[in-house]
Amino acid sequence: MNLKELQQYKKRSLDAVAASHIGEATAVLRQCAAEASLPPSLMSRIDAVSRDYELMVGSIMAGQSDNERAGIFEDLSSRLHSLWTLIERNVASYDNPSLYFSTMRFERLHPEDDFATLVARYATVNRQLSVAREAMADGAPMSADVEAMVRANDETARRLFNRLWTGYPLGNEAISTLRTLVTDRECPLSVRSMIVSALMLGQLQYYDERRPMLLIDLYNDMELDLSLRLRALCGLLLSMWGHRGRPASRAMRGAYMTLELNPEWAGDVRMAYMQFIRARDTKRINKKFNDEVLPEMLRMRPDIQRRMREMDAASVEDNPEWEELLDKSGLKDKLKELSEMQEEGSDVFMSTFASLKNFPFFREISNWFIPFDVDNAAFSGASYTDLRGMLRLIGAAPMLCDNDKYSMALALSSLPSRQREMIARQMQAQNDQINELTNTEVLPEDRRRENFVNKHVQDLYRFFNLFSRAREMANPFDTALNLASVGRLSHLFDDESTLSLVAEFYFKRGYFADALALFERLQSMTPPSASLLQKIGHCRRKCGDIDGALDALLNSELLQPDSAWTLRRVAECYVARGEWEKALGYYRRVEALKPDNRAVANAIAGLLEELGRHDEALKCYYKIDFLSEGRDARALRGIARCSLMEGDTDKAASTVECIFMNNEPKADDYQLSGLVELVNGNVGVAVTRFTEALRDDSSLSLDDALAPLAPLLNAKGIDRLTTDIIIDTVNTRINS
Repeated sequence: MNLKELQQYKKRSLDAVAASHIGEATAVLRQCAAEASLPPSLMSRIDAVSRDYELMVGSIMAGQSDNERAGIFEDLSSRLHSLWTLIERNVASYDNPSLYFSTMRFERLHPEDDFATLVARYATVNRQLSVAREAMADGAPMSADVEAMVRANDETARRLFNRLWTGYPLGNEAISTLRTLVTDRECPLSVRSMIVSALMLGQLQYYDERRPMLLIDLYNDMELDLSLRLRALCGLLLSMWGHRGRPASRAMRGAYMTLELNPEWAGDVRMAYMQFIRARDTKRINKKFNDEVLPEMLRMRPDIQRRMREMDAASVEDNPEWEELLDKSGLKDKLKELSEMQEEGSDVFMSTFASLKNFPFFREISNWFIPFDVDNAAFSGASYTDLRGMLRLIGAAPMLCDNDKYSMALALSSLPSRQREMIARQMQAQNDQINELTNTEVLPEDRRRENFVNKHVQDLYRFFNLFSRAREMANPFDTALNLASVGRLSHLFDDESTLSLVAEFYFKRGYFADALALFERLQSMTPPSASLLQKIGHCRRKCGDIDGALDALLNSELLQPDSAWTLRRVAECYVARGEWEKALGYYRRVEALKPDNRAVANAIAGLLEELGRHDEALKCYYKIDFLSEGRDARALRGIARCSLMEGDTDKAASTVECIFMNNEPKADDYQLSGLVELVNGNVGVAVTRFTEALRDDSSLSLDDALAPLAPLLNAKGIDRLTTDIIIDTVNTRINS
């Protein structure tokens, strides 16, 4: 049986589980297991589920009541999910070429290296290395023996990571060994951190309830380093999101209950949730940098180089010429916006460091999860002997996540000394400035927690998007990561202040579907609010629900009848529904509140045109033309169209001429010009104009444009046959 066939069986079975049809789900599972020739141990576990389910059915048939029945049913559902995981993993393990399975097969070749053995080996080498480093003079280069120990230590840590990542399921002994290792303060923080991340990564690959249970234990351990606890928290939340539809066993439900007793749990979940939302902004920020900032910087480069040659270094700072250059380019505003995003906690460095993930260091999956460490094996070579101070400076940079610190540090050895010195001065100044504002020693604990999670989430985002083989894994950041929708977490977002905060967070960033779900929950908890209904209406419209948007906006109008914003959105909804008269009525009300608003006047004029009231529309367009002092091209086009429909061909022709003189003509302008020329009897010129219009925009419909003018054209002796021939001639010219 191949993996595709197995997935079909799995879907049928788990769909039955979701429908509470355990008997059907088990039958499908048994059929699949028989065809896949699975080992007897798995078949016996399937039989055990069947027996337990039959016992439950028997008690129901006997009319027996059981307060534990719902919990037992959830246990059975959880066991079926686990069996499918085992079967899927068993089928995929033989020839799947992914990094996960190739690593798993390698580890299976070394059964002697179990968790206990690897941990003991690491502890031994680590003690030897600590003694050797204490004997070294400060700043002295590593001896060959010390470098060998560093590499041996690094290799053992890597093996430990890989075995933990691919091991399934983890046994009680392994869990006990890992808990001891993570809580051992003699073990370097970098290795303990890596272990916690390996737990998370393996859990995202295949559900193994012992992993989230250990993550819960670590998070609840108040004696553990805060960074490890928060790393465990992030891993746990990603697991809960990734496996949100999976039933929990009795043991897992008990573990979740311990979280509710932790006074920090609710606040930490909300804080981490904000960081996950910010991570969704990274692609947008990256695009903004690449599309707007970087091209402008490249365009300005020659001018900058010229000015640099003309002034000495001392005169560069606070020079008004630089201010002028930035202002004219618009770059200053773009950089200010990015700076504000960074201050908010958004990831603005992704695009900067994305190209620096090609070092061999980043080919090893475990290295993506190690906190920055100047003693890392990657820096043990001779080229880094004189760079220890620089490495420490990078490590202290509060604006960079660990991944980016490694990128910068690894790039140092290839840079000329002068450039390294310049970078060092810049970083020192920036570090001093940031630390002055946010001294980590005096920061409140909630800010320290937020800063750590913010940078850790950035590290995770980089791994899942930049690691060379990340496409082989499920990327949690490809989804909404809406923790408020996870059943076991949703109650943490049920208070008004939290719902409002998160909803506004989504709303501000344009995630309207997520914002809508929270605004609607908020609506059920609070008194009627015009502002809230406005936001619900806006979100529904952005999500394509015009009827729902209209309903919310009309209710908002009842509470706040003179809101120009609401009236205008109601009008837009009626336009979307094709109800021109109703839309016009609402736009007239907006006009009464904002008589000089050109956008509103344009909307009214357009609706009057749709209704065939061209004389009224013409007056509106003249008003817009007056308000804009002749600079509104849309108004001129409207004057030309309406004049033409009213039979004033001279006015239409002169207005079109004005459009061509003062604006870069668009396809619509060429088409409009063609219509005027045709009505005036200039058929040849009209055909040329129509051809130009359709070449610029093939979506234009010449037939639709000519239809309203049929009476006027007939009066000029141009019948339907003639217009058909004109259309055919235009199409022929375009296609020739």
